[in-house]
Amino acid sequence: MSSPAARYLLRNASSAEDWQAALLQIDPAPPLLQAWQWGDFKARHGWQPRRMLWDGNARAAAGAQLLQRSARTFGLNAVIQYVPHGPLLDWRNPALAQTVLADLRTAGKQANAIFIKIDPALALAAPSADASTAAAADLLTRGGWKLSASQIQFRNTVVLDLQQQPEKLLAAFKTKTRYNIRLAQRHGVNVQPATTQQLPALYEMYKQTAQRDGFPIRTQAYYLDLWSSFAQAGLAQPLIAEYGAQPIAGAVVFAYAQQAVYMHGMSSSAHRDKMPNYLLQWHALQWAHARGCTLYDMWGAPDNFETTDPLAGVWRFKSGFNGRVVRTPGAWDLVLRPAAYTLYEFALPRLLQFLRRTNSGAAPG
Repeated sequence: MSSPAARYLLRNASSAEDWQAALLQIDPAPPLLQAWQWGDFKARHGWQPRRMLWDGNARAAAGAQLLQRSARTFGLNAVIQYVPHGPLLDWRNPALAQTVLADLRTAGKQANAIFIKIDPALALAAPSADASTAAAADLLTRGGWKLSASQIQFRNTVVLDLQQQPEKLLAAFKTKTRYNIRLAQRHGVNVQPATTQQLPALYEMYKQTAQRDGFPIRTQAYYLDLWSSFAQAGLAQPLIAEYGAQPIAGAVVFAYAQQAVYMHGMSSSAHRDKMPNYLLQWHALQWAHARGCTLYDMWGAPDNFETTDPLAGVWRFKSGFNGRVVRTPGAWDLVLRPAAYTLYEFALPRLLQFLRRTNSGAAPG
């Protein structure tokens, strides 16, 4: 607990309702990865969540869902802490930001953590994003934080404005994208909500996609837990595209508060010429709009918009929907145990390289 004399007082959220109400006081479109349900999900997969709130003037001023994990990595007793897409606060308020960063440092030291990683979703807080980002970078640098070489989430993404009717949204897509949506419809591709029984089929297609595109994924149990638990809570909609009776593609779109997130897309190698992913995306956008979401995050864009970037192919698909490219400052680390951090940073990239070669293990996060 922060000192009683402090301007902002730290407390732990008492419930999911308390947490969400507080986040909505800070940001009307808080990130999905700061949802209470995300912390509960990660708790089933090795992480311990703590929901930290800072109150000021009888309301929540800042929030951080801090995830902690203890594991032995290459003989190293690794306690790490991570605030995914957080903390949430007005970085233009230096007193508040310094209080939050000081309390995070204290939490890390109390846990004997190697480091604390944060990746604030600053650019999603338009129109003050530029000022907030500059203020955050200055405060973090002066506080001993450093830009991390290990980015967990995508640094850039693509966001669509859903505060318009679907017809206007469709008209704003690039001509080729609209053509591909109609092409899938003409070929008889059928998109519908995926049942619980169909989730393993989505995972099999996701595994094919990972093998084809060369990125690591986690186990089937991890994704089935994520998709089913969020769908049952009304926070996600798995979609499946079929040609005839054959599943050929899928997507899972999440929704938290006013923000929708297209986190997972998958396709088999069959009938890709039918363009099912375009029709899936159109259905996902309509679902998010009907839920009242105002933002649709397409979850990832290249660091460099060049043909050599690993996300170049993904960017060609996403760019057709004419969203706004959002850049963020990325992840920052506060190193608390320098020698252990050096070893951890040396080991982790090699582990990820092994996972990408074998496609047999878990992606970070």
